[in-house]
Amino acid sequence: MKTLVLIPESFPFGGVTEVSFLYPEIKYLAKYFERVIIAPKIEVCPTQYSFTYPPNVEISDLLIIRPTLITKISGLFKTLKGVFYDIAHMPLKDLRRIIAYSSYVGISRHNLDILIKTYHLDLDRTLFYTFWFDFTTAGLILGKNLNIITRTHGHDLYENIYFLSSYWRRETFKRLKGCYPVSTAGVEYLRSRYPEFKDIISLRKLGTVKPYERLNPYKKELSDPYDLTLLSIARLSPEKGVDRQLKLLIEYALHHPDLSIRYIHIGDGLLKKEIQEISSSAPDNLHIELRGAVSNGEVHELLATLHIDLLLLLSHSEGLPISLCEAISYGIPYLATDVGGISEIVPQELLPLLPDDMTYTQFSDTMERILSSGPELRPKLFKHWQENFCADTLRKEFAKEISGMFS
Repeated sequence: MKTLVLIPESFPFGGVTEVSFLYPEIKYLAKYFERVIIAPKIEVCPTQYSFTYPPNVEISDLLIIRPTLITKISGLFKTLKGVFYDIAHMPLKDLRRIIAYSSYVGISRHNLDILIKTYHLDLDRTLFYTFWFDFTTAGLILGKNLNIITRTHGHDLYENIYFLSSYWRRETFKRLKGCYPVSTAGVEYLRSRYPEFKDIISLRKLGTVKPYERLNPYKKELSDPYDLTLLSIARLSPEKGVDRQLKLLIEYALHHPDLSIRYIHIGDGLLKKEIQEISSSAPDNLHIELRGAVSNGEVHELLATLHIDLLLLLSHSEGLPISLCEAISYGIPYLATDVGGISEIVPQELLPLLPDDMTYTQFSDTMERILSSGPELRPKLFKHWQENFCADTLRKEFAKEISGMFS
C-alpha cells in the first residue's frame, strides 16, 4: 500500500496559519496515495479542528512531543554526536539551544518508531513528508533507512537568522529524496550553502485557495466613514516588523490629520503587549483594531467582502508569504518589504517594494503611489495570482510528483 506520513507542526491540533498552508493539499495527497497519516509534532490544543477529510486520511497524535526530563535525557543520548559537533562549530551562547535541538531530534525518532510499529508501515512503500525542515526531519534519519522529503519556508530555512543545527542540517540532506523551498530565494540560499545537494533542492510554490469568486470591492460602502482602510496579517513576532509598521502608520496619520484611517491587524504573538502600547499613542484619526488570531475562513471572508485599500507586510525576514498571495487573489494590492521571496510574487512594476531599512518618506511615497494606481490594478493582480499562485494547480502537481517516487 502506497502510504504518506505527513508531519506538520500542529495541524489539526490547533494553530492558525498552518491551516491555510496545509488543508488545501490534503485532498490531492489523498488522491495519489492509498493511505495518508497526518501526524503533527506539537499539540496547541487537545481537540482537533473540525475538518472534512477523504476516507483514506487518518489523524495520529503519536508524534506529538511531550517532553519530560527522562525523554529529554534519553533523546540527548541518542544525538550526542550532533551536540559535540555543534558545540565545536557554533557560538557558545547557543549551547542551551544546541542541547534542546538535539534532544528534540532524539525524542522525534523515539516517537517515530512507535508510529511505525503502531501503523505496521511498509517502509519501502511509505514516504515521510515533513512540512517544515527542522528537528523532526532530522529525527527521521536516525536508525532505519526511510524515504524522506521536506518543504522549507522561512523560519526553518535561514540559518543566519534563526537557530538551526548545522550538524543535523547537513546530515539530514544526505538522506533526503527531495527538499522543496517555497521561494526561489530559498532555493538559491540552500544551494549556495549546500552545493553538493543542489540536485535535490527544487522550487515548489504553495499557492493559495480562493473560497469566494468575487474580487475585493474597489469602492467602499456609502456608510463606510473611513477614507483609508488598511489590513495586515502576521504573527506578532520580531521578524514580522508589525511594531515598525504601526509606528510608521502613526507618523503617517499625524502627517495627514484630515484623513480618517482604519487599520486592522490579524495575528497574535509574543509582542502583543508592545503592540498594544504603541497603539495607545495613535492620533484620533487612526482607528486601530487588533483582532488577534482568527480562522483562515474568517480571513477570506474579510478579503472578499470588506473594502480594503491596501494590505501591509513590513517584515524583516520572510519565506513566500501566504497572506500576500491571498490578498492578490482578491485583487487587493499590498505594500511590503523586499525580503525573502516577496519579490517573486508580483512584478515591481505593478507593486513596488520597500527596502528593509526604509525611511518614513519611502514608506509614505510608495504607499501613496500604490494607492493612486486606480481600479485597473485589481484585475491585473487577480490574473497574476490565477496564473502563478492558484493552489489547486500547484498542490495537485506536487502530490502527483511525490507519489511518483514509488514505482
